[in-house]
Amino acid sequence: MTDVGSAFDWDACWAGNIAGYDSWSYEFGAKLATTFSQLFDDIGPPKTVASVGCGPATTLLNLAEDYPEHHFYGYDISPQAIEQARKRRDDRGIENVIFTVDRLPRLSTDRTFQFVYSIATLHYVAESEMAVRSLWQCVEPEGHLAVNYPTPFHQKEMMPKLVENWDEVGFESKSQQWVRNRFRLILNGENILTEERIGALLERPPRDIRTFDAEMPSEIGEKFRVTILRK
Repeated sequence: MTDVGSAFDWDACWAGNIAGYDSWSYEFGAKLATTFSQLFDDIGPPKTVASVGCGPATTLLNLAEDYPEHHFYGYDISPQAIEQARKRRDDRGIENVIFTVDRLPRLSTDRTFQFVYSIATLHYVAESEMAVRSLWQCVEPEGHLAVNYPTPFHQKEMMPKLVENWDEVGFESKSQQWVRNRFRLILNGENILTEERIGALLERPPRDIRTFDAEMPSEIGEKFRVTILRK
């Protein structure tokens, strides 16, 4: 994913068996692909799409199947995650996706894209404002960035509850300390952002993704607060 660095081993995470959490992440990824498809109906299907912090790339692969003439790129800090994503791509016979190891807060790629998204990724980046700017640099003129981010709600309510009930939300194979370490940046308030702050950083008016899809699943609309910005 990103920038927790030596404090969290993403290769070990993706290589491990967190069955409940993995099941949830794949289900969420599929729902997000549907939401992005509805967004594309509004803004026009982008010819180039990048997912930063792609993990197993459920969303990206589903979109690539739906838009076979378009080009998709997945980036993740974890070679293990990229290896898994490539295998899933090849197993499904998808030919329009390229996966590369890269990391925030400063991406090394010099490519630009019509649509860039980064979901459940800034939560693990200490320098979250720098990461937002790096994502923005990857967006072509008149392209779009879709991003979610750790908010005061995550710090004060969502993550403390998740840590308290870690064994009931898919992390039962891990320790409570492992979960606390994974989300320590949010719990410590080190990388908190708001929609207003992102708009100020990029000098663009942010738009809540729910304005494109009033019936989207609540976990996408309410808990994750995906923000869209047009360059």
